[in-house]
Amino acid sequence: MAKTLLETFPSIVAAGKRQAQQILEQLEGRQRVTLQTRELVIPSKDSAQADLLRRRGEPSDNGNAENRLIYGDNLLAIAALLSGNEEVESLRGKLDLVYIDPPFDSKADYRTRVTLPGTTINQLPTVLEQFAYSDTWAEGTASYLAMITPRLVLAKELLSEQGSIYVHLDWHVAHYVKILLDEIFGKEQFRSEIIWRNHSAHNRVNHYGNIHQTIFFYTKTDDYIWHSPKQPYTDEEIARDFKKDDAGRLFATSNLVVNKPGTKYEWNGITLRSNKWWGISQERMQRMHDEGRLYYADSGVPYEKRYLDEVGGKNCQDLWIYPLDREVPYKLSTEDLQYSTQKPESLVERIIGASTNEDSIVADFFVGSGTTAAVAERLGRRWIVSDLGKPAAMMTRKRLIDQNASPFLYQAIGDYQVEQARSSLGGSYRVGELAKVVLKLYGALPLPPEDNPNNNLGRVAAGSAKTLVLVDSP
Repeated sequence: MAKTLLETFPSIVAAGKRQAQQILEQLEGRQRVTLQTRELVIPSKDSAQADLLRRRGEPSDNGNAENRLIYGDNLLAIAALLSGNEEVESLRGKLDLVYIDPPFDSKADYRTRVTLPGTTINQLPTVLEQFAYSDTWAEGTASYLAMITPRLVLAKELLSEQGSIYVHLDWHVAHYVKILLDEIFGKEQFRSEIIWRNHSAHNRVNHYGNIHQTIFFYTKTDDYIWHSPKQPYTDEEIARDFKKDDAGRLFATSNLVVNKPGTKYEWNGITLRSNKWWGISQERMQRMHDEGRLYYADSGVPYEKRYLDEVGGKNCQDLWIYPLDREVPYKLSTEDLQYSTQKPESLVERIIGASTNEDSIVADFFVGSGTTAAVAERLGRRWIVSDLGKPAAMMTRKRLIDQNASPFLYQAIGDYQVEQARSSLGGSYRVGELAKVVLKLYGALPLPPEDNPNNNLGRVAAGSAKTLVLVDSP
């Protein structure tokens, strides 16, 4: 009897950890994964190209962290970033934020739909990318977990001691990945489960409509970057919760009486009951009174004034509704790039604003349409993004050029197809064996060894007809 996913889960996690550890060990030896720069992209003619080139090779607190768009398997990209080389030092422990939005629908198609003026085309990844993708879903959720585990382990190595990771999922795999994140980052480093309501309604005949996705927020340590994001008050909230002072300024009130042990003293003729305490000291109460920061109810009880023009909004909770400043979701409108898994810029902006500083490096290893890079660029953060699909990489490149971004590097994995074959087929893979994989993908049978010295010839039989298949190059 086949084992259930729950029964195989421990072995999946263990195997993923071993794979990550093997990669880390290889980084110490000769078998390093490297990045090759294919292009220095300079969107703006006003960009200081010379300054960018001069910075390369100079050490910094965050390593040599020019912005990078990497085409290729993100497992190899992460390994290359951890490895570094003679020109660019390792980025281990240098990233303050990793946001990933991995695929989470086992019925998804690996084709990318690209809309161009006057036409829409479907672009297929390379044969090896198709092989890697199909391998991701070969055994459903089990294969998905096997794919994501080593990537999360290695992503943790890239995070700084003040770093955070946000993992964006939906109902297909979120509950499994939560356990995985607890295992890798530690249950005590779990901060929030953010529910993102991204639809108004889905009409379902036999179950509740799925109108939300999930974002898990973890940190590497307890000493992490945090800038509490604010959300604007609605007109209804302002009318209901705010008052005007004599100068016409709007303010809300906060209770200064608490139910847990604090301090006891008489104030304004008010003596609290035995089970109530003041939440602030008498000295601070006096100071707030002198500064006009207290509001007195008819009963004489003081409340703290919180002025609307000072608080800037209310603290965000863990239920987010898109758009983030309204109550009802709507489509991406002007941001829409016709990319099926595109996320709104406001969502990514909130995450980057909360968990980075101005000198931080942001990474996204499933960048898709390029939203993370676009937002990080606009906010003045450095960024490193990658994607397995060539169409996604090209879409991100164009988006950044249209945005008039600062110069960035377009990179690929050194000997990418060889490295990707090793990743998909195992460490014992040899270049000559790739032809066998391609023949198999086309349903071709290899010719006998005496007629096939290079292992790159096969035949496809359809009835009495036979078609010769030649694999010309990897």
